[in-house]
Amino acid sequence: MTTIAYIPLDERPVNLVFPQALAESTPEITLRIPSAGLQGSKKRPADLVGLWNWLEGALSEADYLLCSLDMLFYGGIVPSRLHQQNKKQAQAHLHRLERLKERYPDIHIFAFSLIMRVPAYNSGDEEPEYYKHYGENIFRWGWLKDQISRGQASDQEREELAKVMAIIPEEVRDDYLKRRELNHFVNSEAIKLVERGIIDFLVIPLDDCAEYGFSAAEQRQLLRYVEQGTLQQRIHIYPGADEVGSTLLCRIYNQIKGQAPYLRSILFHHGTADHPPLRGSPIGREH
Repeated sequence: MTTIAYIPLDERPVNLVFPQALAESTPEITLRIPSAGLQGSKKRPADLVGLWNWLEGALSEADYLLCSLDMLFYGGIVPSRLHQQNKKQAQAHLHRLERLKERYPDIHIFAFSLIMRVPAYNSGDEEPEYYKHYGENIFRWGWLKDQISRGQASDQEREELAKVMAIIPEEVRDDYLKRRELNHFVNSEAIKLVERGIIDFLVIPLDDCAEYGFSAAEQRQLLRYVEQGTLQQRIHIYPGADEVGSTLLCRIYNQIKGQAPYLRSILFHHGTADHPPLRGSPIGREH
């Protein structure tokens, strides 16, 4: 029996119920999850003090830690877009994770930490309140800024950037950039934790697939860090968010079983008496 301490991305079923259902489908895994009272709800962040205290106790009986750094550091996916933390607080979280590894050296840590999204619409439902007034402009600001930095903007787009930035109040721009820079710092430091053997496997999902923008620029920077450290087999960066808890749980299960999933291409045709319909064929495997 393998015990996994699981810190979900947030309280929604896709992040909480689905991984539990996967774990319950096999008698070989026990999934331990913090109580609902510690997890927060949408814009209300998790109880970070209680969450860390729970984790320290849970790891004494666990073989693996599967954790969302967005939950553990900021209180959830939505709070990761709203917090007012500084670099000193972020470093304290990172050091606390290191100390847990020192205390439980045999624990395997599988972690994930999102690249913060940039919605292209005006809404403060899951973003800072000012996003309901400036969301479209913030998105366009990041898009044009990234285009220019990559040498792919026209003179008209350069002029547009100046107009867009004039619309967004300076205090809004400062608040937004401060939070993005802090979150990017955490992702960069998480890569270093993989390099040092603190985190065994890390996923950095891109919660925004726009071709240009703040998220795209951060992804390129993080990919360079991964390539410089030749960490491609231990760090994956790809579009996603809510499915990562489940996919990492499956990865842990395959590691426990010492197996790798086959990929199959599914082909269909009507078939004949001599050649029945094809149902699938193995085309490779993931390692």
